Amino acid sequence: HIINPKTPFDIILRFVHKNGSLVFVRCRGKAIMNSKNKPIRMLGAHNNITRAVRAVKRQKILEIQKKSFDEYVYVTSHDLQEPLDTIISFNSLLRDDKKINNEQKGYLNIIESSAFRMKKLLKSLQDFTRVDEALDKEFLNLRDIIENVEFNLHNHIIENRVQLIYPQKELLLNVYQESFTKLIENILSNAIKFGKENVRTVISIEYKDSLNYIELSITDNGIGIDKRHFGKIFEVFRTLKPNDNQESTGIGLAYCKRVAELHNGIISVKSTLGIGSTFTLKIPKNL
Repeated sequence: HIINPKTPFDIILRFVHKNGSLVFVRCRGKAIMNSKNKPIRMLGAHNNITRAVRAVKRQKILEIQKKSFDEYVYVTSHDLQEPLDTIISFNSLLRDDKKINNEQKGYLNIIESSAFRMKKLLKSLQDFTRVDEALDKEFLNLRDIIENVEFNLHNHIIENRVQLIYPQKELLLNVYQESFTKLIENILSNAIKFGKENVRTVISIEYKDSLNYIELSITDNGIGIDKRHFGKIFEVFRTLKPNDNQESTGIGLAYCKRVAELHNGIISVKSTLGIGSTFTLKIPKNL
């Protein structure tokens, strides 16, 4: 820098702090020259940037971990599909064999059911890791989103005689279409899945349109959730199964939380056992 002032004096140095820790300091300076172009003073500053350096390192580590996780899920979800399909195929052949008795057919049914559940779990895991791959946001009418979900869940809604109530008034949401639609579908699917026996499931969707946020609430009259589990249900592989007949991958609500965060929003739940649950999604309007 002294030989050629156009070369900046700006370096990052590592120092051992007096407490024994390692610190990073950014050193910047500028030489003051006299009339004969000789350096006579040095002006500069030393800034402790240890926190920033550590934050960058953590971010790089997280990126590496996420990439490794995504690769693991991709390989798992794809490479495991083939052997599962093979199991299901040969299981079907065995079940059609006339030499197989009813007890053996029961075992084969269990094998097939487990294989299909594994396929469903792998698909859910794959969807979970793809949340961040969303395309650009677009303005969509809430009613249209719900109608698409209603179409996707048509058979479940008819079989369980579900009454779905939602606003007909137009409300535009700035969202990622695929992931946001899946979020609504997951919550409605859970409401149907965990409905009360011999009671018609009623699901009501409402919203509050404030200046900066839109608050979307989905309420059901199902079996409800114990408040002790409120903090766990949005974690991956956490599932609340009231009986053995209810199958769940434990990824659906974790997916919903991730989609909410993708929209810079939050999702929460209020519930009372035996009465029902309300899932509330709050997302900003202008992001």
